[in-house]
Amino acid sequence: MKRRTFLQALFGTGLMGLVPDVNAMPFVPKSFGPTASDDDTVVFLSDLHIQADSYMVKRLQDTVQTILHMNPRPKHVICLGDLVYLTGQVEEYKYLRPLLEPLWKAGIPVILAMGNHDRREEFAQVFPEFAAASLLKNRYVYKVELPQVDIIVLDSLQQGEDKTTWITPGTLDDEQREWLQNQLSGRTKPVLVCSHHPVHELKIESMLVTCPQCSGYIHGHDHRWKTDWSILNYSTPLVMRRLCLPSTGFWGDIGYSVLHLQKDKFVMRLHQSDFYFPRALPDGEPKPAQWQMIVDDHQGQTCTFEIRK
Repeated sequence: MKRRTFLQALFGTGLMGLVPDVNAMPFVPKSFGPTASDDDTVVFLSDLHIQADSYMVKRLQDTVQTILHMNPRPKHVICLGDLVYLTGQVEEYKYLRPLLEPLWKAGIPVILAMGNHDRREEFAQVFPEFAAASLLKNRYVYKVELPQVDIIVLDSLQQGEDKTTWITPGTLDDEQREWLQNQLSGRTKPVLVCSHHPVHELKIESMLVTCPQCSGYIHGHDHRWKTDWSILNYSTPLVMRRLCLPSTGFWGDIGYSVLHLQKDKFVMRLHQSDFYFPRALPDGEPKPAQWQMIVDDHQGQTCTFEIRK
C-alpha cells in the first residue's frame, strides 16, 4: 500500500479527524470551524513526562488550554520529547493522547519528538499516524515548512533492548545524519534544527554552524531555560545560537515557549509559570523563596535567532 493511501486510510479511522498532506507538513488538519492561526507563531513544549494521576497532567492541561485561548492561535505545536514518565509505557501514551486531542481537534497540528524516556514501538501503538508520517522509516523525523523557515525535528533517542533503562545520551544513526546533511546542503531557505538532546551529544555542531542558512538549534532534556551559542573554532567568526527549553510540568523551569517569526529574525519567548525541584510541592506547603526568584528572573526572557544569509 502506498504511503499516501495508508495514511488516508489510517486517518479515516477517526483517530484524529485529520487528513495529512504527506508532501508538506506531517499533520495538516481539516477545518474545525473558523479558527484564525498565525503563520508566524509556533509553540514549543518539552519534557511532559506524563503519568496517570500525576501533577504533570494538570500542568499539561493548563498549557493546552492556554494555547487554545491564544488569539490568533499558533500555526503549530512542537513537543521535543520525553512525552511520558520514565520508560515509555503503552499505558502512559494512552493516558497522554486525550490530553493532546483538544489541540488537533481545534485544528492545530502537533509534532511529537522522541526523548530518552520514550520508546518508539510503544509510542507507535498509541500514535500510529505520527509514526507513519515520519520522513524516515526507522526514526521519527519531521519537517515543519513555514513561509519564512523550515523547522527540522530529529529523533535523538538511543534505544537499547533493556526497556527498564532511560538515561541514555542522544545520538543520530547514519541514515538520519545523511538525511540531515542533504537537507542542509545547497539550502537557500532559513532552517531551525531541533531534537530532544543537546547538540554536542549528536556530534552535528560543525555541520550546523557551517550551514549558511541554519539559524539555530533548539532542544529539551535539561528542564531549564538556557541560551548559549556554538562556534566552529577560534579563527572564524561563525556563531550559532542554541536554546534549551523548560519542562512543561515535571521539574526545573516549568512553562512553554513561543517562537515568533519576524522578517529579520526569529525570537523565542519564555512563558514560565513555576520552578520546583525535585518535584512540585503538595498544596499548602510553603514554597522556597528562591524558587519564585528564579521564575521572576526568567519570565519573559527571549532568545533571538539570526536569519543567516
